[in-house]
Amino acid sequence: MEKTDAKHEDIWKALEEAGADHKTIKMIRILYQNAKSYVQIGKEKAEYEVYRGVRQGDVMSPTIFNLVMQMALNQIAWSGGIELEDGKRRLTHLLYADDLILMANDVAEAETNLEKVEKKLREMELELNKKKTKWMGSTGIDRDQSLGLGGESIERVAAFIYLRNPESEVGARARMAWSTFQRWREVLTSPRTRLRLKRKFYMTCLLPTITYGAECWSLTVKARWKLIRTVRKMERMMLGITWRDKRRSAEIRRRTGLKSASLVATEKKWNCAWKMLTAQDERWIKKIIMWIPPPRQETRW
Repeated sequence: MEKTDAKHEDIWKALEEAGADHKTIKMIRILYQNAKSYVQIGKEKAEYEVYRGVRQGDVMSPTIFNLVMQMALNQIAWSGGIELEDGKRRLTHLLYADDLILMANDVAEAETNLEKVEKKLREMELELNKKKTKWMGSTGIDRDQSLGLGGESIERVAAFIYLRNPESEVGARARMAWSTFQRWREVLTSPRTRLRLKRKFYMTCLLPTITYGAECWSLTVKARWKLIRTVRKMERMMLGITWRDKRRSAEIRRRTGLKSASLVATEKKWNCAWKMLTAQDERWIKKIIMWIPPPRQETRW
């Protein structure tokens, strides 16, 4: 799905269904009124008004888009699904941002639910990316079976890497943080800028960028060292220290007072696990992790 394509009318409706008060909805509507953007080619710039889509870069945009998607999925009459708790509950789908996973007992059931999703998204003028859509089947499904949507065949895969592997994901987060650092390099590396302000910038802008999504990382030694080296290099640049100065990292850390990105990522993982295990309400994530599937049928020769 494309995050930018949500209609404003659907946004207001999703906020109402989520229980947002009238004052909050009115405030968000004002922010979206008379929204304008522009295209610049060389020195020429052209403005145009925006009538649909969430505001790019806005801190509220991910939450608003999630509410719109949840509203759309709640309106679908799902078929089948995977049984949990001896048939008491059925899990048909999982949603993370604009990524959707459908679960079914057979190909026909999966095809039916996929068609329902595409139809609902089309009604809301959202688009399903067929090129990125894949399907996987258990060993019991015939290799010759195919799954289609709108006359197009969906590619079957044996494995699917979601959100990349830990090393590449950490590398991507580090590059994003460096991009922000470079934009403010003149300020962050200037000896005239107080260290307190540099520390505050790191804590509010750089550290959240580096550790975003750390709750679902499988932190390897290689990934941890990537985080450690990234922060150490930033510290040295802030203080104007090079490797030739032969200053120990512990000494530099005492001066900067920055929090370790590796430690913060670990804390986020443990906090997420603790909240899930101690949650009093019945959340799907807790049910899935605690679910013990029925034993496989004994092999008979």
